[in-house]
Amino acid sequence: ALPLLPTTPFLLLAAWCFAHSSDRRLQWLLNNRLFGKYIRDYRAGNGIPRRVKWYALSLLWITIGLSAAFAAENPWVRLGLGAIAVGVTIHVLSFKRKTVKKERTLVVAAETVELAPLLEALEAEPGRVITTPRGEIVICFTGVGLVAATLAVTEFIKKHTPDRVIQAGIAGAYADSGLAVGEVVTVAEERLGDLGVFHTPTTFVPWKGSETLTCPYISAAWPLPRVAGNSVQAAGAPCVSHEGCAIETMEGYALFAAGRAAGVPFTQVRAVSNAVGAPRAEWNIGLAVEKLNDFLISIL
Repeated sequence: ALPLLPTTPFLLLAAWCFAHSSDRRLQWLLNNRLFGKYIRDYRAGNGIPRRVKWYALSLLWITIGLSAAFAAENPWVRLGLGAIAVGVTIHVLSFKRKTVKKERTLVVAAETVELAPLLEALEAEPGRVITTPRGEIVICFTGVGLVAATLAVTEFIKKHTPDRVIQAGIAGAYADSGLAVGEVVTVAEERLGDLGVFHTPTTFVPWKGSETLTCPYISAAWPLPRVAGNSVQAAGAPCVSHEGCAIETMEGYALFAAGRAAGVPFTQVRAVSNAVGAPRAEWNIGLAVEKLNDFLISIL
């Protein structure tokens, strides 16, 4: 809070500075629950809703008016404040009016079986936009593995221009995670578990440059427990690194990389189908898919 000067220029300056210095701080600013959406729209040239225009201008003139009346005795200062108010008003009114559209959610999974109940509930077809009372939904499938998922999620974001992406699927839980089969979680961070070198058949050393990616878009009100995910190309590999991770996925890191690159809010939701390393006959895919889709239907 500063006398005389409106806050908006400082927010926009901060966004510009962070864009050239700190991706983590930029993501925090762009996804702030109070003003992040307005900064994203401003940077993208998407226009300003009429309600927001008049709200901003009302606050501007009230603030400048009070400053001129009570904080500025010099007539030249008052004239300068008036010039600032007129200039900002012209600038705000010059923006095109943004039409409010329904939020579009892109839901992706590796295979059709993982979202079959959701497709049935929405009477949806993959790749087709479905309109619901809560917004628009597009369901797409990436294929299995990091390469297929990275390419597919990038292409789907470009094609469907979603407001958010939800990656959903089943996952294995590590023995020390405390997670039960059928439990649904959200993944707060992902890393590449099998990027490294096997010095011997049983000695695996993670690649020192392997980066852990975090998700900055999980709100405090999000109902699912947060866990760390370990993305691998070969599920259940016995010697890969998984310290600190609760679940094993085969596409999670792809969502984090593609979503961060596109600047689109994303969330990963997984239902536990098995313990990592358990024989396939002991997996309960049916229960995991049921619990996963029950949650998705409840929020979508």
